[in-house]
Amino acid sequence: GRVAFNVKADEAPRVRWIQPTGEEEVLLTRDASLRLSFEASDDYGLASVTLCRGTPEKPDARVVEEWKPNSKTFRQAVDLQLSRWIGAAENEAWFCLVARDGNDVTGPGRSQSRLLVVRVVSADELRRASDSRQADVLGSLDDLLRLQQTNLDGTRAIVREPDAKGDVAVLVERQSRIEEAANQ
Repeated sequence: GRVAFNVKADEAPRVRWIQPTGEEEVLLTRDASLRLSFEASDDYGLASVTLCRGTPEKPDARVVEEWKPNSKTFRQAVDLQLSRWIGAAENEAWFCLVARDGNDVTGPGRSQSRLLVVRVVSADELRRASDSRQADVLGSLDDLLRLQQTNLDGTRAIVREPDAKGDVAVLVERQSRIEEAANQ
């Protein structure tokens, strides 16, 4: 008889920041605590996941903490005291995650997350940035509410007078824009 084999290539591990995501600006005071959460996965299993403090040139220069999950998926949250990982003269810190799989046949696969950049600011700068973000959010909410009211008025007009020249396509397109903006 014949035996059929289905060989699946080993994929590199996947690793990503959950919070913060690495896409947003992270501003903290030097004495702040930073909570990081992340996840990693690999099709055949993770051998290690390492949180590193580095530089743009060498993101994995210094090990902060390492885990050996010995499983296919791994989620973790960790609190870092920034002052322990940022020198007195530094105003930025770079963190990354490195995941290695347990493939001991063709060599361990290795993946690295995007760099998470933390800027160290004074308490006043942090307060100003927070106030500015809050004002931006409130302005965006006002814009969304105006668009939603315009759509509601247009929908009511079409319902009152079905033969009127109300364009349903315009309402649907505007509602799609509202939904996209609300999800940002």
